[in-house]
This record gives sequence, C-alpha cells and structure tokens, in this order.
Amino acid sequence: MMYLGIGLVVLSDSKLVLQKTLVTGARGDIGSLLIDLYHAHGQSLTPLDEKSTVTAARILHLAAKSPGASVREYVRSNLLYLQNVITYAKRNSIEELIFFSSASVYGRQDREEIVEEEEGTDLSLYGSSKLFGEEILRESGLKVCSIRLPAILGHRGTKNFVARIYEKLLLGEEIVLTNGHKHYNSFLSVENLFEFLDKVELKKGFDVINLACQNTMTLLELVELMREALDSHSRVVISSDSTGLLSISTSKAEREYGFEPHDPSSTLLRWMKKMSPL
Repeated sequence: MMYLGIGLVVLSDSKLVLQKTLVTGARGDIGSLLIDLYHAHGQSLTPLDEKSTVTAARILHLAAKSPGASVREYVRSNLLYLQNVITYAKRNSIEELIFFSSASVYGRQDREEIVEEEEGTDLSLYGSSKLFGEEILRESGLKVCSIRLPAILGHRGTKNFVARIYEKLLLGEEIVLTNGHKHYNSFLSVENLFEFLDKVELKKGFDVINLACQNTMTLLELVELMREALDSHSRVVISSDSTGLLSISTSKAEREYGFEPHDPSSTLLRWMKKMSPL
C-alpha cells in the first residue's frame, strides 16, 4: 500500500480509495479554512463525530481553548477532550494524529531561532495545557506529530500580535515597538499550513516540530511593509525598552519533514488582501 500526496491510497488491485482525514475544531476559524482548502484540492477533511464509527487514516486535532480561558476550561477542552480523541482513534483503528500545539510551550523567551529542544520558562496556563497535551500523546501509543505553531493568520484571528498591529494600522493609531531590530517570524499562513499537512508523512512514534514562515525580516521591516501596503498614517515609535521576542527555527521541519516555509512579506500581503482588499 502506497500513500500519495493527494490523499489517495493505491491498493494491490490498483483500485484507488479516498482516505478520509478527520478534524476536531472544524467550526473554528482555522478549522473551517482548512476544510475549504482540502475540499478545493479534491480531498476529504471531515469533522470528527465521537458517536460515529469511521475508517480514516489520520486525525487533525485542532480543538482547544485559546489563551484567556479558565483553568477548568483548559482541563476540559485541552486535556480531557484530548483523551476522548485518543480513545476514539484507538476504537476506530486510526493510527495517526497531528496535534496542533503552540509556540506558547516555550513560555516567555527572548530568543531568536528557538529550537524544539528548548525548555519553556514562565509558561502561561494555555502553554502549560499544550505541553501537558503533548505528554499525554507521547504515551498514547499512536503515531503523533505535534506541530508547535505560531500565530495562524486566519480571517477572524484578531487576538494575535500580527492581527493587533494590522488593526492599529487600519485605525491610524500609534504603534510602539520593542525589539524592532530583531528578526520575527512567529506567524504562518493557513495555505502554508495546508501545504505541509497535505504531504507530510509521520515517521516516528512521537515527534515535535516547529512551523513558521521564513525568518528573513525584522519586526520593524514587517510593520513598515504593512503600513505602506495599507497606506496607513500610523506613527511607528521604536522603544528602547527590551521585552521578550520569540523567533522560531523551522530547520527540523524542513530537514526531516520537507516543510517549505513561505516568505514573510508575501505571506502578510496575501493575508491583508483577504482581510481588506488593497
């Protein structure tokens, strides 16, 4: 049996059978956009229904409470529901799971090119819940790839750093930047994420990798690019204060899983065009 990049399996009798991929969190911004992309490429991405019995090759586990939730919500959604998903996978003989973790597992850092082996410091409740989720999956017996994600540029994601800068630029508000001279790549387009999911083969019992766009521009360069594209009158002020800024190494994902990070400038320009046509 051979897996093809378009989501098909070739059987010994040469018949083609479409392999179903299940997804949790399908109603969220990123989940709904991924479903659209899968379907646009002739592939199946189906919301997971715990009451159903299905044949599927893989689960994409997106469902989780985002930063700002309560401890009880994190436990119920990010940990207990994860256990339910693992049980469901085993009951339906689904061997592979891709876990949407977060760069928040690294906590408060002031580092460039942070790698997967880096231990987290001063983790938030959200980051802790994702790290605990990884440990649960490590012991699950499933073949798991945990992708530690930065901000995903969706259509309703107004809470992440890039989206907040975008809103300020639209409103013409002053933007104060710390660490403007440092490289920044803590964001990723849904399209780049789909390209990775479409072709990735899980090679180990459990593994973690970082995904992000190319780390080729400073924070100030990115903000100036957005300001010019929007013809914004916002004033950009460079602060002498130093606060933590995290940029992410994707070397492992590129080397071992064939990830091809997109250029940050084109990523931002395409996203802004979808948010508010230029």
